[in-house]
Amino acid sequence: MTLTATEEHATTDLIAGADPNRALDALFVNAPLRDYGLRPRTNDYTLPVLGMAYIATYAQHVGGFNVGVLDAEAHGLGIEETIRVVNTARPAGRA
Repeated sequence: MTLTATEEHATTDLIAGADPNRALDALFVNAPLRDYGLRPRTNDYTLPVLGMAYIATYAQHVGGFNVGVLDAEAHGLGIEETIRVVNTARPAGRA
């Protein structure tokens, strides 16, 4: 699948913390609680994923890895959209 420049840019906007000029070593994903592609979320209230952010920060600052965090729940992404974002980001070792 070939993405347009707009789709590529939108994907990087959804991922926090990663250096876009380096290959992504790891992507931490807070998966959506349900498929918002089928049934949109009715409120905008979410809790931040602090534990995941702490681990990502540690990996970045201590390990020197280029890591990002995708909070699909906070962005209201559906399952298919979450998969598309992960595949577009191309983290190392993705299956």
